[in-house]
Amino acid sequence: MRRSIPVFLLIIGLVISVNAQAQQGMSNHEHSMGTPTTDLVARHVVNFPPAIQTHFLANMRDHLKALAEILTAMSSGQYAKASKIADARLGLHSPGAKACTLDGKKSNTQNKPMKMDMGTMMHQFMPPDMQKLGLAMHKAASQFAAEAEKASKNGNGKPAFAALAHMTQRCVACHAAFRIR
Repeated sequence: MRRSIPVFLLIIGLVISVNAQAQQGMSNHEHSMGTPTTDLVARHVVNFPPAIQTHFLANMRDHLKALAEILTAMSSGQYAKASKIADARLGLHSPGAKACTLDGKKSNTQNKPMKMDMGTMMHQFMPPDMQKLGLAMHKAASQFAAEAEKASKNGNGKPAFAALAHMTQRCVACHAAFRIR
Protein backbone atom coordinates (compact mmCIF):
# COMPACT_ATOMS: atom_id res chain seq x y z
CA MET A 1 0.00 0.00 0.00
CA ARG A 2 2.81 2.44 0.83
CA ARG A 3 4.37 1.87 -2.60
CA SER A 4 1.12 2.65 -4.40
CA ILE A 5 0.86 6.15 -2.87
CA PRO A 6 4.13 7.43 -4.45
CA VAL A 7 3.16 5.84 -7.77
CA PHE A 8 -0.25 7.51 -7.57
CA LEU A 9 1.41 10.85 -6.82
CA LEU A 10 3.76 10.32 -9.76
CA ILE A 11 0.80 9.70 -12.08
CA ILE A 12 -0.96 12.82 -10.78
CA GLY A 13 2.27 14.74 -11.40
CA LEU A 14 2.39 13.33 -14.93
CA VAL A 15 -1.14 14.51 -15.66
CA ILE A 16 -0.40 17.97 -14.23
CA SER A 17 2.82 18.14 -16.27
CA VAL A 18 1.04 17.20 -19.50
CA ASN A 19 -1.65 19.78 -18.82
CA ALA A 20 0.93 22.48 -18.05
CA GLN A 21 2.86 21.64 -21.21
CA ALA A 22 -0.34 21.82 -23.23
CA GLN A 23 -1.10 25.26 -21.86
CA GLN A 24 2.44 26.58 -22.36
CA GLY A 25 3.07 25.02 -25.79
CA MET A 26 5.13 22.02 -26.78
CA SER A 27 7.72 23.49 -29.11
CA ASN A 28 8.23 26.35 -31.48
CA HIS A 29 6.95 24.22 -34.38
CA GLU A 30 3.77 23.30 -32.55
CA HIS A 31 3.32 26.86 -31.29
CA SER A 32 3.65 28.22 -34.82
CA MET A 33 0.78 25.96 -35.86
CA GLY A 34 -1.49 27.67 -33.35
CA THR A 35 -1.29 24.91 -30.77
CA PRO A 36 -2.14 24.21 -28.12
CA THR A 37 -5.60 25.68 -27.93
CA THR A 38 -9.00 24.60 -26.83
CA ASP A 39 -10.66 26.91 -29.34
CA LEU A 40 -12.28 24.61 -31.88
CA VAL A 41 -12.26 27.33 -34.52
CA ALA A 42 -8.45 27.61 -34.34
CA ARG A 43 -7.95 23.88 -34.85
CA HIS A 44 -7.32 22.76 -38.40
CA VAL A 45 -10.22 20.76 -39.82
CA VAL A 46 -9.29 17.55 -41.62
CA ASN A 47 -11.97 16.13 -43.89
CA PHE A 48 -11.78 12.37 -44.19
CA PRO A 49 -14.19 10.33 -46.32
CA PRO A 50 -16.67 8.51 -44.03
CA ALA A 51 -14.97 5.07 -44.08
CA ILE A 52 -11.54 6.57 -43.38
CA GLN A 53 -12.97 8.80 -40.65
CA THR A 54 -14.53 5.76 -38.96
CA HIS A 55 -11.21 3.91 -39.11
CA PHE A 56 -9.25 6.95 -37.92
CA LEU A 57 -11.53 7.47 -34.93
CA ALA A 58 -11.25 3.78 -34.05
CA ASN A 59 -7.44 4.18 -34.10
CA MET A 60 -7.66 7.20 -31.80
CA ARG A 61 -9.89 5.31 -29.36
CA ASP A 62 -7.43 2.41 -29.37
CA HIS A 63 -4.55 4.83 -28.73
CA LEU A 64 -6.45 6.15 -25.71
CA LYS A 65 -7.24 2.63 -24.50
CA ALA A 66 -3.56 1.67 -24.90
CA LEU A 67 -2.53 4.72 -22.89
CA ALA A 68 -4.92 3.71 -20.10
CA GLU A 69 -3.49 0.18 -20.11
CA ILE A 70 0.05 1.60 -20.03
CA LEU A 71 -0.79 3.81 -17.05
CA THR A 72 -2.33 0.85 -15.24
CA ALA A 73 0.76 -1.29 -15.87
CA MET A 74 3.17 1.51 -14.91
CA SER A 75 1.27 2.29 -11.70
CA SER A 76 1.74 -1.30 -10.56
CA GLY A 77 5.40 -1.50 -11.59
CA GLN A 78 4.72 -3.77 -14.58
CA TYR A 79 7.18 -1.94 -16.81
CA ALA A 80 7.72 -4.80 -19.27
CA LYS A 81 3.96 -5.06 -19.84
CA ALA A 82 3.73 -1.28 -20.42
CA SER A 83 6.62 -1.53 -22.88
CA LYS A 84 4.93 -4.28 -24.87
CA ILE A 85 1.64 -2.38 -25.06
CA ALA A 86 3.36 0.80 -26.24
CA ASP A 87 5.50 -0.98 -28.78
CA ALA A 88 2.66 -3.04 -30.26
CA ARG A 89 -0.10 -0.43 -30.32
CA LEU A 90 1.56 2.99 -30.37
CA GLY A 91 5.18 2.62 -31.49
CA LEU A 92 6.72 3.08 -34.90
CA HIS A 93 5.94 -0.50 -35.89
CA SER A 94 2.31 -0.40 -34.76
CA PRO A 95 -0.47 -0.63 -37.35
CA GLY A 96 -1.61 2.95 -36.71
CA ALA A 97 1.83 4.40 -37.42
CA LYS A 98 1.66 3.59 -41.12
CA ALA A 99 -0.44 6.65 -41.98
CA CYS A 100 2.26 8.89 -40.47
CA THR A 101 5.35 7.06 -41.73
CA LEU A 102 4.73 6.47 -45.43
CA ASP A 103 7.40 8.01 -47.61
CA GLY A 104 4.85 9.72 -49.83
CA LYS A 105 5.66 7.72 -52.97
CA LYS A 106 2.48 6.98 -54.83
CA SER A 107 3.96 5.75 -58.07
CA ASN A 108 3.77 2.17 -59.15
CA THR A 109 6.89 1.18 -61.09
CA GLN A 110 5.55 -2.23 -62.13
CA ASN A 111 2.18 -0.98 -63.43
CA LYS A 112 0.33 -3.39 -61.16
CA PRO A 113 -2.75 -2.39 -59.21
CA MET A 114 -1.60 -0.91 -55.92
CA LYS A 115 -3.06 -2.47 -52.80
CA MET A 116 -4.59 0.38 -50.83
CA ASP A 117 -4.86 -0.48 -47.18
CA MET A 118 -6.51 1.86 -44.69
CA GLY A 119 -3.18 3.27 -43.44
CA THR A 120 -2.21 4.24 -46.99
CA MET A 121 -5.60 5.81 -47.60
CA MET A 122 -5.49 7.76 -44.31
CA HIS A 123 -2.03 9.03 -45.25
CA GLN A 124 -3.41 10.54 -48.44
CA PHE A 125 -5.92 12.69 -46.52
CA MET A 126 -3.74 13.70 -43.55
CA PRO A 127 -2.12 17.13 -43.82
CA PRO A 128 1.71 17.00 -43.65
CA ASP A 129 1.78 18.79 -40.26
CA MET A 130 -0.65 16.22 -38.86
CA GLN A 131 1.57 13.43 -40.19
CA LYS A 132 4.61 15.05 -38.53
CA LEU A 133 2.86 15.31 -35.17
CA GLY A 134 1.59 11.74 -35.47
CA LEU A 135 5.05 10.50 -36.37
CA ALA A 136 6.49 12.37 -33.38
CA MET A 137 4.00 10.57 -31.12
CA HIS A 138 4.83 7.16 -32.61
CA LYS A 139 8.58 7.83 -32.19
CA ALA A 140 8.00 8.95 -28.61
CA ALA A 141 5.98 5.78 -27.97
CA SER A 142 8.88 3.66 -29.21
CA GLN A 143 11.25 5.63 -26.99
CA PHE A 144 8.92 5.13 -24.05
CA ALA A 145 8.76 1.39 -24.78
CA ALA A 146 12.58 1.24 -24.67
CA GLU A 147 12.69 3.16 -21.37
CA ALA A 148 9.97 0.99 -19.84
CA GLU A 149 11.88 -2.12 -20.90
CA LYS A 150 15.00 -0.74 -19.18
CA ALA A 151 12.93 -0.04 -16.07
CA SER A 152 11.75 -3.66 -16.04
CA LYS A 153 15.40 -4.68 -15.69
CA ASN A 154 16.77 -2.01 -13.35
CA GLY A 155 13.65 -1.06 -11.37
CA ASN A 156 14.07 2.67 -12.03
CA GLY A 157 10.78 3.87 -13.50
CA LYS A 158 11.55 7.60 -13.51
CA PRO A 159 13.02 7.73 -17.05
CA ALA A 160 10.07 5.68 -18.31
CA PHE A 161 7.57 8.03 -16.68
CA ALA A 162 9.41 11.00 -18.23
CA ALA A 163 9.25 9.31 -21.65
CA LEU A 164 5.56 8.60 -21.10
CA ALA A 165 4.97 12.29 -20.36
CA HIS A 166 6.83 13.21 -23.55
CA MET A 167 4.68 10.78 -25.54
CA THR A 168 1.40 12.09 -24.15
CA GLN A 169 2.52 15.66 -24.85
CA ARG A 170 2.74 14.67 -28.51
CA CYS A 171 -0.85 13.36 -28.30
CA VAL A 172 -2.02 16.62 -26.75
CA ALA A 173 -0.22 18.67 -29.43
CA CYS A 174 -1.90 16.84 -32.30
CA HIS A 175 -5.37 16.90 -30.75
CA ALA A 176 -4.95 20.61 -29.99
CA ALA A 177 -3.94 21.36 -33.60
CA PHE A 178 -6.41 19.22 -35.57
CA ARG A 179 -9.96 18.02 -35.59
CA ILE A 180 -11.77 15.89 -38.09
CA ARG A 181 -15.12 16.31 -39.67
